[in-house]
Amino acid sequence: MISNQQKQILWLLQKSDGPLNAKAIGERLGISDRTVREEIRQIQQKSDELGVKLKVLRGKGYLLEKVDYRRLLQLEENGLFGEQEERVKYILKRLLLEKEYVRLEDLEADMYVSKSTLHTDLKKVRKILKKYDLTLANRPHYGTKVEGGEFRKRLCLADSIFGWQNKPGQQNTPFNQDLFQKVKQILIRAISKYRIRFSDIELQNLATHITLACKRIEDGFTIEPLPFHFKEPYTFERRHDQLFSYWAICR
Repeated sequence: MISNQQKQILWLLQKSDGPLNAKAIGERLGISDRTVREEIRQIQQKSDELGVKLKVLRGKGYLLEKVDYRRLLQLEENGLFGEQEERVKYILKRLLLEKEYVRLEDLEADMYVSKSTLHTDLKKVRKILKKYDLTLANRPHYGTKVEGGEFRKRLCLADSIFGWQNKPGQQNTPFNQDLFQKVKQILIRAISKYRIRFSDIELQNLATHITLACKRIEDGFTIEPLPFHFKEPYTFERRHDQLFSYWAICR
């Protein structure tokens, strides 16, 4: 068996013009350097079965030296982007995380799908974005991008993340899992210190939003002034202001 993360690592290396190090791969997939190295170690253990050969270049990273394209294509057909749900999630994440336009040709190449398949997937993406008052803007020769407020984009990303996290074997999120776990541990200590009652789902929710905010701020995305109906504090915020002092970890 091969995991989705391992498939995605192989596709990244296959598409790259040169070697990629663990940090570069991790940033693209939203996982830690350590996770990348562990996944590659497992790939190397079953390299004969997969029809691939990975070369480690000291100081440069990993290079896919031998590729059985027929076997890689079978991997893709067996689950990497074989289902529309997975393709829609990938497109959403790619468009929401990019500052600039994304070429449709690049999306087709990334997922190895036809123009007609991508066109159908984008209809689904538009429906999802519409729920958050977001739209897809197309520009000839440039591609497409998501237009709308940063606050709405974060809501859409966060909801998508919960879908990824709750699916067995799916851990590919837009942020580093090490940061997420660090945020979660800080929140647990704060909750214990102030004796705040939290369910596991609420903890996961808050940790996700804080981690996502850290990632977006780091990438240069800031929230515009919020509409009036978002400015009133919620009950949780009024009763437990102390907890939010832990936002200092984002600095």
